[in-house]
Amino acid sequence: MSLHFCTNLSLRQDTEYRKFAQEVHILWKKLGRRIRSDSSLSSLIFLERPFIVPGGRFREVYYWDTYWIILGLLRSEMTSTVKGMLENFSNLVDKIGFIPNGNRVYYVRRSQPPLFIPMVNEYYEVNLYYPKFPSEKLISHNSVRSDNQK
Repeated sequence: MSLHFCTNLSLRQDTEYRKFAQEVHILWKKLGRRIRSDSSLSSLIFLERPFIVPGGRFREVYYWDTYWIILGLLRSEMTSTVKGMLENFSNLVDKIGFIPNGNRVYYVRRSQPPLFIPMVNEYYEVNLYYPKFPSEKLISHNSVRSDNQK
């Protein structure tokens, strides 16, 4: 499954398409999270880098959902955010031995379908064919909610 970017100039100039794309970019910022390193009293498993959650009520990542999120982030040219999320998953594999269902202590005994390799492949293909985006967007530590914010 390969991700292909919109290269159709007429579609990129379409007003409705551009409005939709702008709304999606606003959503990414609202769905961005990070975990404070001092959140040891929480059931959250620490992730070093910022990440995107599947919906506004969540404070944790979910393995299956992240695949689809990554596809959207890559379409939005947010490759640095994707790289950080992949590094978070890689760190979970180092720490736990696999990627759990979500980054909560009560999920460490179960996982979801193995999508890590397809995630890495999508990231690789985007960087191979589109190595430098003109204005790469990044979810920074300052632009996302931490686990203790509501």
